Amino acid sequence: FDVADGIRYAIKNGAKVVDLSLGGKPRQSRIPDVQVAVKEAAAAGVLCVFAAGNDGSDNDVKPTPHSSYPDANIIAVANLNESEQLSANSSFGRTSVDLAAPGTNILSTFPINVTDAMRSRGYPANYHYISGTSMATPHVSGALALAWGKSEYQQHSAEQMKNLLLEKTRKLASLNGKVLTGGTLDIGFLCKVQTP
Repeated sequence: FDVADGIRYAIKNGAKVVDLSLGGKPRQSRIPDVQVAVKEAAAAGVLCVFAAGNDGSDNDVKPTPHSSYPDANIIAVANLNESEQLSANSSFGRTSVDLAAPGTNILSTFPINVTDAMRSRGYPANYHYISGTSMATPHVSGALALAWGKSEYQQHSAEQMKNLLLEKTRKLASLNGKVLTGGTLDIGFLCKVQTP
Protein backbone atom coordinates (compact mmCIF):
# COMPACT_ATOMS: atom_id res chain seq x y z
CA PHE A 1 0.00 0.00 0.00
CA ASP A 2 2.84 2.41 0.79
CA VAL A 3 4.36 2.07 -2.69
CA ALA A 4 1.01 2.63 -4.38
CA ASP A 5 0.34 5.63 -2.14
CA GLY A 6 3.80 7.01 -2.95
CA ILE A 7 3.08 6.83 -6.69
CA ARG A 8 -0.25 8.58 -6.16
CA TYR A 9 1.43 11.25 -4.05
CA ALA A 10 3.91 11.90 -6.87
CA ILE A 11 1.12 12.15 -9.44
CA LYS A 12 -0.90 14.52 -7.24
CA ASN A 13 2.12 16.78 -6.76
CA GLY A 14 2.97 17.10 -10.45
CA ALA A 15 5.83 14.63 -10.85
CA LYS A 16 6.59 13.47 -14.37
CA VAL A 17 9.03 10.74 -13.37
CA VAL A 18 8.77 8.33 -10.42
CA ASP A 19 11.85 6.33 -9.40
CA LEU A 20 10.95 2.89 -8.06
CA SER A 21 14.11 1.26 -6.78
CA LEU A 22 12.15 -1.56 -5.21
CA GLY A 23 13.67 -4.72 -3.79
CA GLY A 24 12.60 -7.84 -2.04
CA LYS A 25 9.72 -10.11 -2.86
CA PRO A 26 6.38 -8.31 -2.51
CA ARG A 27 3.44 -10.24 -1.16
CA GLN A 28 1.26 -11.26 -4.09
CA SER A 29 -1.76 -9.67 -2.41
CA ARG A 30 -0.06 -6.24 -2.59
CA ILE A 31 0.99 -6.37 -6.25
CA PRO A 32 -2.42 -5.29 -7.65
CA ASP A 33 -2.28 -2.08 -5.57
CA VAL A 34 0.95 -1.06 -7.30
CA GLN A 35 -0.31 -2.14 -10.72
CA VAL A 36 -3.36 0.08 -10.35
CA ALA A 37 -1.20 3.03 -9.27
CA VAL A 38 1.11 2.50 -12.29
CA LYS A 39 -1.94 2.62 -14.56
CA GLU A 40 -3.04 5.84 -12.85
CA ALA A 41 0.45 7.24 -13.49
CA ALA A 42 0.14 6.30 -17.17
CA ALA A 43 -3.19 8.12 -17.41
CA ALA A 44 -1.55 11.20 -15.84
CA GLY A 45 1.42 11.11 -18.25
CA VAL A 46 3.93 9.98 -15.61
CA LEU A 47 6.83 7.60 -16.31
CA CYS A 48 7.64 4.89 -13.75
CA VAL A 49 11.30 3.84 -13.74
CA PHE A 50 11.73 0.43 -12.08
CA ALA A 51 14.78 -1.53 -10.97
CA ALA A 52 14.88 -4.74 -13.04
CA GLY A 53 15.89 -6.89 -10.05
CA ASN A 54 19.01 -8.52 -8.65
CA ASP A 55 18.35 -12.22 -9.21
CA GLY A 56 20.65 -12.51 -12.23
CA SER A 57 17.71 -14.03 -14.06
CA ASP A 58 15.96 -13.46 -17.38
CA ASN A 59 12.82 -11.38 -16.78
CA ASP A 60 11.48 -12.56 -20.15
CA VAL A 61 11.30 -16.07 -18.67
CA LYS A 62 10.65 -15.30 -15.00
CA PRO A 63 9.06 -11.83 -14.70
CA THR A 64 10.16 -9.74 -11.74
CA PRO A 65 7.56 -7.67 -9.92
CA HIS A 66 7.17 -4.82 -10.50
CA SER A 67 9.38 -3.98 -13.44
CA SER A 68 7.75 -6.59 -15.67
CA TYR A 69 4.29 -5.02 -15.75
CA PRO A 70 3.12 -4.58 -19.35
CA ASP A 71 2.28 -0.89 -18.96
CA ALA A 72 3.79 1.40 -21.60
CA ASN A 73 4.86 4.01 -19.04
CA ILE A 74 7.31 1.61 -17.35
CA ILE A 75 11.06 1.72 -17.95
CA ALA A 76 13.00 -1.24 -16.52
CA VAL A 77 16.71 -0.73 -15.76
CA ALA A 78 19.57 -3.26 -15.45
CA ASN A 79 22.86 -2.78 -13.57
CA LEU A 80 26.02 -2.04 -15.57
CA ASN A 81 29.38 -2.46 -13.83
CA GLU A 82 32.56 -0.38 -14.15
CA SER A 83 33.77 -2.55 -17.06
CA GLU A 84 30.57 -1.81 -18.98
CA GLN A 85 29.37 -5.38 -18.52
CA LEU A 86 26.03 -6.46 -17.15
CA SER A 87 26.54 -7.10 -13.45
CA ALA A 88 26.47 -10.83 -12.65
CA ASN A 89 23.50 -10.44 -10.32
CA SER A 90 21.52 -8.01 -12.49
CA SER A 91 18.28 -9.28 -13.92
CA PHE A 92 17.98 -8.77 -17.67
CA GLY A 93 15.53 -9.38 -20.50
CA ARG A 94 15.76 -8.90 -24.25
CA THR A 95 12.16 -7.66 -24.33
CA SER A 96 11.32 -6.89 -20.69
CA VAL A 97 14.30 -4.75 -19.57
CA ASP A 98 14.79 -1.53 -21.51
CA LEU A 99 18.36 -0.42 -20.87
CA ALA A 100 21.24 -0.56 -18.41
CA ALA A 101 22.82 2.20 -16.34
CA PRO A 102 25.75 2.39 -13.90
CA GLY A 103 24.74 0.54 -10.76
CA THR A 104 27.89 -0.98 -9.28
CA ASN A 105 29.81 0.59 -6.39
CA ILE A 106 27.70 3.74 -6.33
CA LEU A 107 28.25 6.03 -3.34
CA SER A 108 24.88 6.52 -1.75
CA THR A 109 23.15 7.31 1.51
CA PHE A 110 23.31 4.35 3.86
CA PRO A 111 22.60 5.52 7.38
CA ILE A 112 23.43 2.33 9.30
CA ASN A 113 26.86 1.50 7.89
CA VAL A 114 30.08 3.48 8.30
CA THR A 115 33.23 1.70 7.08
CA ASP A 116 36.93 2.26 7.83
CA ALA A 117 37.47 2.98 4.14
CA MET A 118 34.88 5.77 4.32
CA ARG A 119 36.55 7.26 7.39
CA SER A 120 40.02 7.08 5.78
CA ARG A 121 38.77 8.89 2.68
CA GLY A 122 37.07 11.57 4.72
CA TYR A 123 33.53 10.64 3.73
CA PRO A 124 30.93 11.74 6.22
CA ALA A 125 28.95 9.15 8.14
CA ASN A 126 25.86 7.68 6.57
CA TYR A 127 27.29 6.98 3.11
CA HIS A 128 28.27 3.65 1.58
CA TYR A 129 29.10 2.08 -1.78
CA ILE A 130 26.10 0.06 -2.88
CA SER A 131 25.51 -2.09 -5.97
CA GLY A 132 22.33 -3.23 -7.68
CA THR A 133 19.63 -2.25 -10.10
CA SER A 134 18.27 0.07 -7.41
CA MET A 135 21.46 2.11 -7.84
CA ALA A 136 21.14 2.11 -11.66
CA THR A 137 17.52 3.23 -11.73
CA PRO A 138 18.04 6.74 -10.25
CA HIS A 139 20.53 7.55 -12.99
CA VAL A 140 17.78 6.99 -15.55
CA SER A 141 15.15 8.85 -13.53
CA GLY A 142 17.48 11.82 -13.05
CA ALA A 143 18.45 11.89 -16.72
CA LEU A 144 14.79 11.88 -17.75
CA ALA A 145 14.00 14.71 -15.33
CA LEU A 146 16.96 16.72 -16.61
CA ALA A 147 16.03 16.17 -20.26
CA TRP A 148 12.31 16.86 -19.70
CA GLY A 149 13.25 20.17 -18.11
CA LYS A 150 15.02 21.37 -21.27
CA SER A 151 12.97 23.82 -23.32
CA GLU A 152 12.94 21.65 -26.45
CA TYR A 153 11.44 18.69 -24.57
CA GLN A 154 9.07 20.38 -22.11
CA GLN A 155 6.01 19.74 -24.28
CA HIS A 156 6.90 16.10 -24.91
CA SER A 157 4.50 13.42 -23.70
CA ALA A 158 5.61 10.57 -21.47
CA GLU A 159 5.61 8.28 -24.50
CA GLN A 160 7.81 10.69 -26.45
CA MET A 161 10.27 11.01 -23.55
CA LYS A 162 10.50 7.24 -23.13
CA ASN A 163 11.12 6.82 -26.86
CA LEU A 164 13.75 9.56 -26.78
CA LEU A 165 15.53 7.90 -23.85
CA LEU A 166 15.56 4.50 -25.55
CA GLU A 167 16.62 5.88 -28.93
CA LYS A 168 19.57 7.73 -27.43
CA THR A 169 21.21 4.86 -25.54
CA ARG A 170 24.84 4.05 -26.22
CA LYS A 171 25.01 0.58 -27.74
CA LEU A 172 27.31 -1.97 -26.08
CA ALA A 173 28.15 -5.42 -27.41
CA SER A 174 27.92 -6.74 -23.84
CA LEU A 175 24.23 -5.74 -23.70
CA ASN A 176 23.20 -7.08 -27.09
CA GLY A 177 20.37 -9.54 -26.50
CA LYS A 178 20.32 -8.70 -22.78
CA VAL A 179 18.21 -5.52 -22.84
CA LEU A 180 15.70 -4.17 -25.35
CA THR A 181 17.90 -1.33 -26.62
CA GLY A 182 21.19 -3.23 -26.42
CA GLY A 183 22.53 -0.11 -24.75
CA THR A 184 23.23 1.94 -21.67
CA LEU A 185 22.04 5.36 -20.57
CA ASP A 186 23.84 8.17 -22.38
CA ILE A 187 22.95 11.31 -20.44
CA GLY A 188 25.14 13.57 -22.59
CA PHE A 189 23.42 12.46 -25.79
CA LEU A 190 19.97 12.51 -24.21
CA CYS A 191 20.37 16.01 -22.81
CA LYS A 192 22.67 17.30 -25.57
CA VAL A 193 25.37 18.03 -23.01
CA GLN A 194 28.82 18.65 -24.43
CA THR A 195 31.45 16.56 -22.68
CA PRO A 196 35.24 16.94 -23.01
